[in-house]
Amino acid sequence: SRLSRCKSFAYAAQVQARREAQASGADEALLLSTTGELCCGSAANLLVLREGRWITPPLASGCLPGVMRGRALRLDRIGEAPLEPGALKTCEGALLINSLGCRPIHRCEETALPPIRSAQAEQFWRELLQRNEPWAA
Repeated sequence: SRLSRCKSFAYAAQVQARREAQASGADEALLLSTTGELCCGSAANLLVLREGRWITPPLASGCLPGVMRGRALRLDRIGEAPLEPGALKTCEGALLINSLGCRPIHRCEETALPPIRSAQAEQFWRELLQRNEPWAA
């Protein structure tokens, strides 16, 4: 949906997805695009580590143009590429990032992901905050 890229207070679908995930014993929901690719978390952008490089789905996936996602792209700390649903089964780690923090994903359904320590995620997020960058107009 075109509305999926609009930041607004209309988060009913994301709230419902997170509630369903929590009812199943998970902390967070991962959302798929209308084409079935990985898109984002319910309130955070998704980063997947592949071949030593952090990748996030492109905006065309329907993910929000998050502030920290945009900053990481401008600083060349991450790249964009479509992420098929099985990407988490073969990745080197995964994070959820937003303006409030950066959290490692430890498990997706029955698949344990390679460990990214919370301290590593926090350091990645803080480095993005500390880098001097001219703000885009």
